[in-house]
Amino acid sequence: MIDNLELVYSYLNTFYMFLTLLSNLILTIDILFAQRPEGIPYDTGPVEFLSSPFNIIVFIVLPILLILFYIWWIRKKKQEAKEEEEERKKNE
Repeated sequence: MIDNLELVYSYLNTFYMFLTLLSNLILTIDILFAQRPEGIPYDTGPVEFLSSPFNIIVFIVLPILLILFYIWWIRKKKQEAKEEEEERKKNE
């Protein structure tokens, strides 16, 4: 009798999980379709990225400068830590 109840519970648990996944899928699809407004024209062509100097500076030059600054800062920090460690060894 207990085995049958466990089996029924297992089936119900699986069924509820299936219903939950199905309802989440339906809600997700519904939300995704609701995101695109109808009747509004939109451009699907390629974006002219390099047409403006502002775009080049903001999206190419600044990230490169930030990466270079970060690398320089990390190296400087490591070098300072190494120098402090050498000073501690000399003072001991």
